[in-house]
Formats: sequence, structure tokens, C-alpha cells
Amino acid sequence: MSLSCRIAGCRRKPHARDLCQRHYDQQRKSGARPGGSKEKRAGHPGGAKAGARKAAPAAPIPPLDLTNKLCSVAGCTSPHHAKGYCKSHYGQLRRRGRIEELPGAAGGKAPPLSKERRLVEIMKRHELLKKETASIHKELESQVDDD
Repeated sequence: MSLSCRIAGCRRKPHARDLCQRHYDQQRKSGARPGGSKEKRAGHPGGAKAGARKAAPAAPIPPLDLTNKLCSVAGCTSPHHAKGYCKSHYGQLRRRGRIEELPGAAGGKAPPLSKERRLVEIMKRHELLKKETASIHKELESQVDDD
């Protein structure tokens, strides 16, 4: 084991593979070998065979630009925080396992219904209430008959 990092000009204490902590982390993150080469050495276990052609370097992947990204919940104008959501919605997802829209919230408002559609919705609710009322009456009558 050497007394300093094996990178020329670096005098820091070696951490792993005869590299200081900084150069070791750089190597791990970039996949590069000390000295700049990303290729494996010939004769090294798992390395390139002697006389083998060098692979073309892979095109770098551009970093994601999340600076102007907004929350993916409809109507929410908060900036993106994690997994497509703002801090508030991401917190709901983590705590409750779902995202709940609050009634009357700006994003939770449905578009206004036409008069015909409102009438249909009211008629459906009316029919449901009639059925519920009938079942309650039957239950009350059976209780009265049992007394």
C-alpha cells in the first residue's frame, strides 16, 4: 500500500484501490479508470482481449431539466418536487398512499354541467333516495309488526 494517492500530483491518503476518497468517488461515479480511460485493461479479469477493437464511446445522457416542471395533479401550479408531484401532493402520496382532492379546491372543481346533464343527475339522486326511503319504511313496518 502506498502512502499517497496514485494520481499524479495528489498527496492525499489512500482510501481504496490506492486512490484517495475524492479520486475513488470520481472513478466510481464516472466509471473511468484513473488516468482517464473507461475501458478495461487487456489481461485484466473481465477486461478486453488483446487485439480487440475499442468500443465507440457511448453518447452522454443529458440531465433532466426539472426547473420549469410542475406538479402532475390537475390544476396544481406548484413546482415539481419528487415523482412528478409537488411537496404537498408527494407527502399525501407517501402518508396515505393516494392523493385526495379537497372539495372546493382550485384543481378539484369540475367543469360546469349543462342544464340537461344536471337534470339527469338530480333524477338519479331522486330515484336513489326513493329506494332508500322505501327500504327504511319496510324496516320500520317490520319493527312495528314485531311489537
